[in-house]
Amino acid sequence: MTIRIVSFGYGHAPAPTADLVFDLRALLRNPFHNPELKHRTGLDQEVYDHVRDTPGAERLAFNAVATARGLAEDTGADVTMAWGCTGGRHRSVGLARLAHELLLGVGDEATIEHRDVDEDLLPAGVHNRTEPEPEAIRYTADVVAMTPDGDVLLIERGWPPHEGAWALPGGHVDRGETSRAAAARELAEETGVHVPASELREIGVFDRPDRDPRGRYVTTAYLAVVPAGTPIVAGDDARTARWWPASSLPPVAFDHADILDQATREPGRA
Repeated sequence: MTIRIVSFGYGHAPAPTADLVFDLRALLRNPFHNPELKHRTGLDQEVYDHVRDTPGAERLAFNAVATARGLAEDTGADVTMAWGCTGGRHRSVGLARLAHELLLGVGDEATIEHRDVDEDLLPAGVHNRTEPEPEAIRYTADVVAMTPDGDVLLIERGWPPHEGAWALPGGHVDRGETSRAAAARELAEETGVHVPASELREIGVFDRPDRDPRGRYVTTAYLAVVPAGTPIVAGDDARTARWWPASSLPPVAFDHADILDQATREPGRA
């Protein structure tokens, strides 16, 4: 079994395919900012010593090597570990060298490759990991179920956020599911009201960034017109469900008041 080590720079190309990838851009001090080391690389002893002496560097290398050896032993397969910094010339090269030396020191087979060590220096402004992580966006569907005379079906939420508050039936869109199908499913699960997805009419997409305290939630809302007197049975996570006259609705959670306002202005909703 062989452990393959690669150093690389995120600023030149995406990380190589590897079993273990270590991103050093924000963790270790950068020799780039030292005028005496800037134009050298981790192949030079001065830079290598600088990287190795950085607080946390040796601990990280020891733990990475232990993990790689354990993976190789448990799986019986070769393992690749990749060390990345911004330019692929300083920190990544130094940690790759250190990991390689540790492996050779215990008699393991190991190879090393420095993918970007000969690339030109990148501008100073990109030498920190300042790009924000992509925002996680969750997709939901909500339903305004109304009778022809204007009663609106609401549920009392049985879970945070807004536990105990009134809200529209709705929930997450499952993997492989359309929002329309999710709306019909959630309506049935939470209220016992079954409406074919094809009969739901889209009201709009509601994506105000602060509409949900849990984070970024984007919902597609649908209108379902059902006969007066349609029986309801609270289910799933709803404490209860009831019909409310549109003229005297209680305060509702999230931005459901905006959804209801849009729904009541839909032409031909009844």
